Amino acid sequence: MTLRYHTRGGKELPTYVCQRDGIANGHAPCTLIPGHTLDERISGFLISQLTPLAEAAGRRPYGSRQLRPPRPDYPVADLSRERIQRRPVLGGLIREYERAA
Repeated sequence: MTLRYHTRGGKELPTYVCQRDGIANGHAPCTLIPGHTLDERISGFLISQLTPLAEAAGRRPYGSRQLRPPRPDYPVADLSRERIQRRPVLGGLIREYERAA
């Protein structure tokens, strides 16, 4: 499937073209599908399917894996008072961190 663009009324519109047989054997394209209607329908379908999922994920971001949200009362290490030493690993791709002496 190939995607071609043409201009009509000052707008670029896509056309999906099946030309596998045409390329292999020198025949005309077997299928031409105007893409402007296809793109609109696919976009509408995807939005209709994804919107409820996005709303559900927004309501319960931790529910899908039975995770608990982070607790703000959980003690967090205060690293501003400690010295942290950083060491490159794998040629600097990642770094290891440890408390400096």
